[in-house]
Amino acid sequence: MVGTSLESTRMTLSLTILKTANACGRQSRGPNVRGLILTLTAILFVAIAVNFNPQEYRPTRETSMPTTQSTLRSESNRINAFTAMPSVTGASTALLREELKALQNQQQHKRPRVQPQIDSNLSLSHSHWNELNIHMDGPIALLARQIPSLIDASKSDSTLRKYKTYFSKFQNWCKMYDLDSLPASASTVSLYISFLVQANSSSSVLTATIYAIQWYHDKNLFPNPCYEKLVKLTAEGGRRILAKPFVNKKEPITIDIIEKIFKSKNDMDNLCHLRTRLICVLGYAGFFRASELCSIKSSDIKFHDEYVEIKIRSSKTDIYRRGNSVHIAKSNSPFCPYQCLKDYLRLADIRTHADEFIFRSVRFFRNSRSYKLSLADKPLSYTSMREIFLRALSEVGEEPRKFGLHSLRSGGATAAANADIPDRLFKAHGRWRSETAKDGYVKDNINNILSVSKNLGL
Repeated sequence: MVGTSLESTRMTLSLTILKTANACGRQSRGPNVRGLILTLTAILFVAIAVNFNPQEYRPTRETSMPTTQSTLRSESNRINAFTAMPSVTGASTALLREELKALQNQQQHKRPRVQPQIDSNLSLSHSHWNELNIHMDGPIALLARQIPSLIDASKSDSTLRKYKTYFSKFQNWCKMYDLDSLPASASTVSLYISFLVQANSSSSVLTATIYAIQWYHDKNLFPNPCYEKLVKLTAEGGRRILAKPFVNKKEPITIDIIEKIFKSKNDMDNLCHLRTRLICVLGYAGFFRASELCSIKSSDIKFHDEYVEIKIRSSKTDIYRRGNSVHIAKSNSPFCPYQCLKDYLRLADIRTHADEFIFRSVRFFRNSRSYKLSLADKPLSYTSMREIFLRALSEVGEEPRKFGLHSLRSGGATAAANADIPDRLFKAHGRWRSETAKDGYVKDNINNILSVSKNLGL
């Protein structure tokens, strides 16, 4: 099979030839000249495909260069762009499609990425697991085998991945010194905490490691060493030593910054401009988390005369998926989220009751010279949405490093707090479960801060 780099070289060369032929075809006046150019291009392409011998360029060492998903997406996008040209023939299109199919087949057969291996001691064979193992081959085997999955469902997928990563590191360390990791003794865990402190790990790594060790012991029904006083005292000392001043807290967005973004993104026929506007005002007015913004579907939106209701199917604090709804009022200001949402859905051609994500990637079409929403129903990633937001801030003269997507949520919360919104409504709108979490998003203005000392009678 031809190597991935060679396949990519052939693909790039063929696309370059087609691009040149297309440009020449547009410049020529007579149809006969264009036909001759395209015929010569097809002959040259076939000659390259037939005569190119990859064996002459095979490296001396056998190396594996698996095609990545991003490479496939890039090649697919380039093929779609060229095949959309009116002067590209059907034969050339078929050849390009065959090249892409070959790359996709190679991607499917590549070796899977090796994941960190958890020690075989995680066999769930202690205490009550012995009783359940008796039923693994009986008439209720399906019920018994489902219990480990039910236990895992008590944590989110990201949390389980984090626990697996940190426990693997703990296991590898224990193997180096011939110590038992599961079950581990309190002294072993304390020694590992001392190792993390010596390695100058962060306080968050220390905390995550303790939670990971605690989780695997609880799941396997072993006596948990993390509950011992020795571990608790060692961990508390380690946290204090590793604690560092928190200086990277992002600034909240203000209405003045949103106004500047609106002025810079003022083309109402540009889908990219409307998308940036909507991300800003919706995140600000709805106190939305980034994950909640990315997950909004058109079927979650319900317009009323005076407000819009947006249903949140799942969120960080809604672990039992009961669902929440955010109500955003209609206003007459130029930054009205209600009107911004309507304008965006209209230009993006999204039906209100369709079950599709509203924030998706966009593509530029040369023929109509306009942006259109991607047909693939895949939401924007956190990284993509963050880049859109920070780029908009940079364009209006703000320092992007001071802000993040959470700045929208904290900006709206700060404005509401300084406007003396009742705490009960404030907390419900932001979907916070605790006062501490809510207060962490608010940045009081200087007048409210000084009001304490001003009212002391001094």
